[in-house]
Amino acid sequence: MSASKTEQRDFAQPIDRVYEICCSEEFLLRSGGTSERPVTIVDSRYEHRDDGSVFSEATAEQVMQPPEDAGEDAKPKTLRMTQSSTVFPLENGSFRIESEASLPGNTGRMSITFRYSASSGGVEQGETNQVGEKPLGCHVEAKATAKSRIPVVGRKLEKSVVSSLGSSLDRTIERINNLATQTRGQ
Repeated sequence: MSASKTEQRDFAQPIDRVYEICCSEEFLLRSGGTSERPVTIVDSRYEHRDDGSVFSEATAEQVMQPPEDAGEDAKPKTLRMTQSSTVFPLENGSFRIESEASLPGNTGRMSITFRYSASSGGVEQGETNQVGEKPLGCHVEAKATAKSRIPVVGRKLEKSVVSSLGSSLDRTIERINNLATQTRGQ
């Protein structure tokens, strides 16, 4: 069994800039953790391939504190996950990223495919850039699939993983926008 979900968003960044950011080590090899749940990258690799794609692999650890009602003897638990991603070349105003990762506790696999394309979406009506041209925005469609090796409980885990796709996609777009802002001034 497996569970899948698809989400779509539009945002105001030109496709060539989004592609440049998505191919960067900063984007591919930095943690997407939050201040409440920090993630530490413990091993990584990054390479440009002969076919024009960019490959990255990162292993991350996250320390999970036991619930408050777990008792005094409860110890923090360290979750370890490895994610590999391939960014395929920008062609005809679109590109895709394919990512795979292990499910928590190595109980299965999850894959996410992001398809980015140029669009006028994400751009306010009448908005223009510094030279008076209407900029193109970006459309992204993300599809997540989770497959667990554990019967019964695994189905619940699969649904839980794919249900977070919308918030994960929103965080990805936020990271792209933040990196675009940071590097614009350099």
